Parts: sequence; C-alpha cells; structure tokens
Amino acid sequence: MLEAPLLVPIGIAILIVLAIDLFRTVAQSSEGRLARITQASVQKILIFLYKITGRRAFLSWTSSMLILGLLTMWIALLYLGWFLIYLSSDESILRGKDEVPATVAEKLYFTGFSISTLGVGDYIPNGAVWQMVTVLCSVSGFFLLTFIISFIVSVIEKQALRRRLALHIHYLGESPQAIITKYWQPHENVVLDHALDSILDDLIEFAQQQLDQPILNRFHGPSKGRSIERALVVIDETLTMAIFAVDSDLPPASVQAQQAITDYLDSLQEIKIADVATAPPIPDFTPLREADIPLYDDDVIQSHYERLTARREKLQALIQSTGWTWHEIIIRRGEA
Repeated sequence: MLEAPLLVPIGIAILIVLAIDLFRTVAQSSEGRLARITQASVQKILIFLYKITGRRAFLSWTSSMLILGLLTMWIALLYLGWFLIYLSSDESILRGKDEVPATVAEKLYFTGFSISTLGVGDYIPNGAVWQMVTVLCSVSGFFLLTFIISFIVSVIEKQALRRRLALHIHYLGESPQAIITKYWQPHENVVLDHALDSILDDLIEFAQQQLDQPILNRFHGPSKGRSIERALVVIDETLTMAIFAVDSDLPPASVQAQQAITDYLDSLQEIKIADVATAPPIPDFTPLREADIPLYDDDVIQSHYERLTARREKLQALIQSTGWTWHEIIIRRGEA
C-alpha cells in the first residue's frame, strides 16, 4: 500500500467544513451551505414526486426525509474525513492478532467503529500519534451524536407548534371571507378581535422559530388543516381584507400579527416572486356585502391591493411551492 500524506490535509479540510456546517445549522440561527443544498435537493425530489403522482403523501414525508438527508450527509462527511486520514499511512492501523497493517477495507471498518465510539479489539492504532488520532475520532463521533440528538429534539418540538397553529387557523374558517364574517361584531364595529387574540402568541413564536431554524420552512403538511403555508396565506389575506377593505375598527393585535407574518416572509430566501406567473387577483367581497359588513369604495380597495402586490405575489409563490394553488384557498370575484 502506498503512503499518501496529502490525504491528511484533505481529511482535515472535510472535517472543518463539516464542523462549520453543523455548528451553523444546529447552534446558530442560520444553516450551513451543505445543509441548505442537501435540504433543497431532497425537497425538490419530494415535490417532483408529488406533482407527477398527485399524492400529497410525498409531502408529508418532507420533515422525516429532510432530517434523514441532513444526518446522512453529516455522518458521511465525518466518516470520509477520518477515513482519509487513516488511509494516508500504510501502517496507521494494525490487525490486533498479528500486528500486520490493515487493508483499505479494514481501515474503513475501523473508522466506522471509532466514530460510533464502540471500539473493537480486532484492530489497533499504531503508535502514540495514531492512538491520539483515534481518540479525537471517537470524541468527534460523540459530539456529532450529541448535536444530532439536540437538533432532532428541537425540530420535533417546533414542528408541534407549526401543526397547532395551522390547525387553529384552519378552525377559524375556510377562507378570509368566512373568517371575517364569523368574527364581525356589528355593535362594536370591530372585526377579528377574538380571532387574533387566540393565535397571536403562537404566530409570533412561530415566526421567531423559522428564523432560528430555516429547515422548518421546508416542512409541508399533508392536508389543508395541517399545512402551515396555507394557514398563513389565509390569515394574511384575512388581515389584508380587514385592514384595507372593511370599514371598521381593528384590534391592536392585527398589526402585530401582520408583522409576524412579514418576518416569516422575509426569512424565506428560496421563495422567489419570479416563480409566480400572474399576480394574485383581488378577492371577492360578495360574502361580506351579503353579511352587511361595511366596505370601502371599490377604487380605494383597488389602490390598497395594488400597493400590496409584491407581498401577495410572495404569498402565492409560497403556496405554489407546497403544491397548493391560490384558487384552492382564496375566493375570487365571481366565485363565491
């Protein structure tokens, strides 16, 4: 077997890249470049499978597959980095029985057991230097396992909030028109008061969580009731309708709720307005008029909605990225 000392810096470089990517993704409010590439690739595959089969079951696997993809990538990099280091020397690892230098396959085997921190007596590191290398290899495997457990627990906890918020908004009403009609208080001339109070805390916490762990932005619910993207589009259109179309007083929570959604939209780096072919249409206000809810003049409403075109286009791009269409969520003019 030939000596290959240049494999040592290559292996160390891989381990450094892994450490940076892992730390940025798990410990910071960001994500590493490799983590982002891995997640985007897995997400595109699942959405492609959904589009060609029409089965939203593929989207329900996004959370599990994204986490599995990340763990596989991190473990593979750790494995590769240490394997190249051991491979750099012919006599780095010896067989335990006869102290003959291990083969490439045997070093691959030894690397795996060292990373897992299990340790075996079949093979031994040759000398003090390689013994210390093996100690570092085992320690890195321990820390990787600790980071992974911490990451998974954190994601699962935050996923529970996403489901709860999505279901809560879903239970408010099927559409913005339905929610406003349901929570219209004619005697006080107020709209959405109690509806926003019930979701505001979860909405603010949700927006902060998406900034802390961008991986959550790629999780998709399998049904309307569990789709947080659909829920956010519905509640944001409801707020837009209440603020810029309904002539009534608004609770203070309306500003906070819309700001939370704005923070969430700002965190969506991969959602591009350019992906939207046409701007979202102005919704149908017939259900509100039939409920005797006072509205501004059509010209005033039109001008307000024109100023919100970019925001609503991003919402449309968001909902399209998860397999839904704007038509499935928002009642348009003439479709009530």
